[in-house]
Parts: sequence; structure tokens; C-alpha cells
Amino acid sequence: MTNHLEPDVYQRTRSLSPIGGGRRRQHDVAVFGALIGLSLVCVALDRFEFSVTTALRSALQDAATPVLGVATGAAAPVLNAARMFAEWETVADDRNRLREENERLKSWEARARALERQSAALIDLAHVVEEPKLSFVTARIVSGSSGPFVRAAMLDAGRGNGIKPGYPAMSAQGLVGRVIAAGSRSARLLLLTDFNSRIPVVIGADAARAVMQGDNGPLPKISYLQPGNQIKPGDDVFTSGVGGLFPRGLRIGTVVDTGETIRIEPAAQLDKLEYVSVLFFETLAATLADEERSAEGRAGLSKRLGPSWPTSAEGGLAR
Repeated sequence: MTNHLEPDVYQRTRSLSPIGGGRRRQHDVAVFGALIGLSLVCVALDRFEFSVTTALRSALQDAATPVLGVATGAAAPVLNAARMFAEWETVADDRNRLREENERLKSWEARARALERQSAALIDLAHVVEEPKLSFVTARIVSGSSGPFVRAAMLDAGRGNGIKPGYPAMSAQGLVGRVIAAGSRSARLLLLTDFNSRIPVVIGADAARAVMQGDNGPLPKISYLQPGNQIKPGDDVFTSGVGGLFPRGLRIGTVVDTGETIRIEPAAQLDKLEYVSVLFFETLAATLADEERSAEGRAGLSKRLGPSWPTSAEGGLAR
């Protein structure tokens, strides 16, 4: 039988034989071992810091720097294109996520509008006294105090800006505290984590009423909780408005610990405050005190002027 293989085909077939492949692998292993040995020698020489190796390394660095610069410049468009491609993928994912969130928000918007109409109808039907809308002024925190017995801050606004003691202060995240002293151009703010802070609150979907008390730690505790209320981590905490110290519905934070002591994590970052908004909320105690002082002043004025200047039933002076 005649073999019709050409000589060059025979040579290529021979080079692909197992024997030739084994020799190539042995050669590759030998080269790899030699490179490892050379690397170890270079590391050892660099470790001992011989002058020859130091000079050689510096020369290699000087020679490689232009080459690396050219390579980096040439690879920059490729890297930028890869980065832009990755950003496009992220933008596409964000776009899809935002589209889904937008659809969900549209459904919630429709439900909120329906509930708003129902609420307005019920308010008109029950003749509910609406809560007054609160004005506010935003002030900057100029100093803070975090000693062992006080958690307070100083504002750069005071009575000249309409701020009075008792006014609550809010950040963008939630309640911060209340004003306890006000000068003409400054005010002192008592934070809700202070030991002297007591805030009536409602907790969770069941609106469990309690009192949040500061203890100079980062997490205020809950006290005076009515028995039978189920509190769980993650429940939202708001001001209840009981006692008239704070408006109803101001966000405070969430429940984070329901062990022996229930702890609240404030929504506001009290250690990173820069600006706060002071709400012009007249507390019931301050309102009653002002009315009592006004009544005492009218009574004293009527006594000095005599019975010919009696006070009217509306609280003013009548001829």
C-alpha cells in the first residue's frame, strides 16, 4: 500500500506526536523553573540592597517609565470605553428599577388622593378643629455640648428671629430636641438624648402611647409604656402631642431593641448636626402662662384706675 502523505504533512504529523508534546512540556517546565529561580535571586539581591542591583533597578525603571506611559495612554481609551459600558449597564438597571418604583408610586398616589378626599369629607362632617400650620426658621448649630450630664447645642438665632423657649427643633430626618433658653441672637437647644428630655410618643401601627426618656446615651429609652402593647424592632416612633409640649406626628426614629429596656434610634444624626429648623409651636403651658400674665396685668391696671375702668369679659378694657 502506497503512502500518499506529502513530506511537510508528515513532518507536521510527527511534531504532534505524544513524544514531541512531552518534550515541549519538559522544556516549558524548565523555563518556568528558571524564571522562578531568577525571580528569587532578584528578590534576594534587592533585599540586601547591593549598589549594583539598586543601580540596575533604577536604570530599568527609567527605561520602562516612557514605555509604560505610552502603553497607559494607548490603553486609556479602551479602559474608558469599558468603564462607560459598565456605567451604561448600571444606568439601565437603575432606569428599570426607577420605572418600577414610579409605577408603584402612581398607585400609591391614587390611593393617597382618595384617602385625602375621605379625610376632608370626614373633617367637614365632624366639624373637627384643624391644627394650625406651623411656621419655622432655620438656624445653624454653632457649638455643641456632649458632657457626661448634658446633651445640648447652641443656635445662631434667638428671640430676634422669633424663637422662644419650648419651641421644637427638627432636622431633615426627624426631631432633634427643643429650645430651653433663648437670647436676642442665640438659643440653647436640649437634645432628645439628654437625661432631662421627656417626650410623649406613639409607637407602631397600634399607636401605643409611651414616654421616651433620654439617658445621655445615643439611644433613648421607652418608659411608662402601657401594659399589653406589643412593640417590635422596626416600629416607627412619632410624637403623640399629649401634654401640648410637641406637635403631634413629628418623626423621632425607630425601635431597635425590645429587650429588658426598649431603645429608640433617633432618625436625626445628632452628632452631625449643622442646621436645624425651629418650629414656631406655642406650647399649652406657655400659652396659659401668657394668658395668666395678661389677666394679672389687666387686673392690676383696673385696680389702679378704679372702678370706672372695668375689664370686659373678652379680656380687654371697656369704658
